Amino acid sequence: MKNVQDFLLMCSGADRSILKRSPSDINKQVSLGGCILFTAVFAFLAAAYAVHLIFDQLFLSIVIGLLWATMIFNLDRFIVSSLKHKGSFLSRLFLAAPRIVMAVLIAFVMATPIELRLFEKEINTELTMMEEEERFAQKKAIEQRFADDLSFNEGKINDINANLGFVELEKNKLLQDALQEADGTGGSQRRNMGPIYRLKMDAAERAAKEFDELRNDASLQLESLNEDIDELERKKAEALENLPVPDFGGIAGRIQALDRLSDTYPKVGIAHQFIFFLFLMIECSPLLVKLISSRSPYDLHLNQHELSAELHSKELRTIRQHDLEEKLKYHTQISTAKMNAQIKKERARIEADLQESIQQWKA
Repeated sequence: MKNVQDFLLMCSGADRSILKRSPSDINKQVSLGGCILFTAVFAFLAAAYAVHLIFDQLFLSIVIGLLWATMIFNLDRFIVSSLKHKGSFLSRLFLAAPRIVMAVLIAFVMATPIELRLFEKEINTELTMMEEEERFAQKKAIEQRFADDLSFNEGKINDINANLGFVELEKNKLLQDALQEADGTGGSQRRNMGPIYRLKMDAAERAAKEFDELRNDASLQLESLNEDIDELERKKAEALENLPVPDFGGIAGRIQALDRLSDTYPKVGIAHQFIFFLFLMIECSPLLVKLISSRSPYDLHLNQHELSAELHSKELRTIRQHDLEEKLKYHTQISTAKMNAQIKKERARIEADLQESIQQWKA
């Protein structure tokens, strides 16, 4: 139990030497260390699962999860230990604002992998639907790509058949007119096979010959068009057979599936927001505990210790500044005295030289 308490105190970032002077705050610091520890544990789980979704490697997931959890642990420990009970609540909240913004981002990063795990079955079902929709869209795109060429060829075939049908009708009509002229049911209404019959039969034979020639040409064209259609159908079937299999199994596809579930089912969206705010509270819990807790003897001793260190630093700085000023004053006076002595000595030398010059002049 003692080892656990020491470990949680280490997590809280509390100063042991100061904490010994305020033993009533040990439980508070232990609780604060527990908040920081569990925040790091959740960070490890979220990061490890996210990496596992991306790379599907257990060892790599554990390593990156530990690195992420260590970073979050050190960050929370530093911020909580550096946030002092000084000033008003608003001033402390202002100092903690950057950490709160960071907590929102970290909570989003932590909550997303956990949500993907919680709604895994629903997400897998939605992923199947997304893959089917993507496959249908790809199939439709391929069919649309070949549809224009197929429609063009089929249109030409219909035009050729329609033209053949029209020519055949004309041929049959001319033949019918000739037969009616022969049996007296049409034309001149006389049964004979005279000149009129022969003229109509010649026209019918010419039409039949033209129809045969047109039908032969059309057969060649239809054969070529049918070959083109078969080739297009073969290419279309080959393209449909080689369609890439849609894969939304990555983390991006799962996030998209979760968003679709939230849009389709409002309760899933509510649960999504609830989980996000839950992790936001977990991530902010060390900071909130530090902010809402009242000033304790530990905080007073810590502030006193920091104030003593600050005053001692100011005292040393003042003493050093005073010593520096005294040294500067001393060296200034020494320099001034040396300069005055030098000036006096030079003046005496000049006066002596002057007196000697005067004596020489008088002599």
